[in-house]
Amino acid sequence: EAARELRYQRFEEIAARIGAHRIALGHNLNDQAETFMMRLLRGSGPGGLTGIPPVRGHIIRPLMCLSREQIEGYLEQEGIAFVVDSSNEKDVYLR
Repeated sequence: EAARELRYQRFEEIAARIGAHRIALGHNLNDQAETFMMRLLRGSGPGGLTGIPPVRGHIIRPLMCLSREQIEGYLEQEGIAFVVDSSNEKDVYLR
């Protein structure tokens, strides 16, 4: 949680510096499903099972309607380079 808060703080600092009114994040359907399952396993009630909001204030998540596979497929089709964070594949941490 602390690392997430630091990331968001850094996003806010950069947005302020460049005059951005929105911060777009790359969360997708896979992230939504993972969040739901993680919260379910932790015993969250109905309010906690709502998942990741597509819009919260000036934070937007425009890729929430697409799976990771769809996004990566599009990038490959268009010849756009991308990096896969290998730490996401490790099950050491419950995120």
